[in-house]
Amino acid sequence: MQYYVGCSGWSYTSWQGPFYPHTIDNSAWLKYYSHVFDYVEIDSSFYRIPTIFMVKNWYKRSPQNFRFTAKFPKIITHDKRLRDVDKELKQDYEAISPLADKTLALLIQLPPSLQILEGLERLRDLVPGLDNRFRYAVEVRHRSWFQDLAYNFFANNDICMV
Repeated sequence: MQYYVGCSGWSYTSWQGPFYPHTIDNSAWLKYYSHVFDYVEIDSSFYRIPTIFMVKNWYKRSPQNFRFTAKFPKIITHDKRLRDVDKELKQDYEAISPLADKTLALLIQLPPSLQILEGLERLRDLVPGLDNRFRYAVEVRHRSWFQDLAYNFFANNDICMV
């Protein structure tokens, strides 16, 4: 089994000094980070769909063996609660595609208020339209999810529950 070690993001100004040398510009942070860690979760993709230019830069600034997990944008998960998101999914896939071979999974972080019955209904509609070039992980944040109904759904759909 392969293990990867990293953090939830790399571009925190508070890391300059304790982690990043004061002498490097923030445009070099990912390159520096990727020589210490071999994995990172792209937290910024939750707040907005990244541009293709940004994604290509992430690819170029990281070694070939480096891996990413990108969060689905909150417009998909929180604002629209996984409903009627075809347009946003298409935009997100177009943006993240250049990073496909370095992506371990796409992370679908659910809002804390999304309980299992509503969530499974939405996921059942969403899963058939997911791009099969990627693996998926769903981060549940309501305690109702911790039961066999959810475990079986995720296992049957080859989705990791976080």
